[in-house]
Amino acid sequence: MMLEDCTSTNATVLENCWISGTGVLLDLESKQLELREPVYICWQQLPGGFLIECATFEEYGWGATYGEALADLRSSIVELYFVLKKRLDRLGKPLWDLWKRYQEYTAEGG
Repeated sequence: MMLEDCTSTNATVLENCWISGTGVLLDLESKQLELREPVYICWQQLPGGFLIECATFEEYGWGATYGEALADLRSSIVELYFVLKKRLDRLGKPLWDLWKRYQEYTAEGG
């Protein structure tokens, strides 16, 4: 399995032929938002598809293939950024902390 722009650092075969691992997301492939630095991701191959999680942004992506899950994760990260930005005046502490993390790891205009 090719991991596109992610570098696998750990992969484990689990019971029921599930596979999991970790990697690094290098870019969001977005014209609206770019990563300032890579972020870690965890991925799992599950029956029916792939789940990729990014704890940094508290987001995940799902898809029938690794590529679909990665695209879903990227779009979820970008979408959440703009939802948070639009509602800055109404964010509670947990979402404000997440917004500050976005400010640290991303920049508009990718």
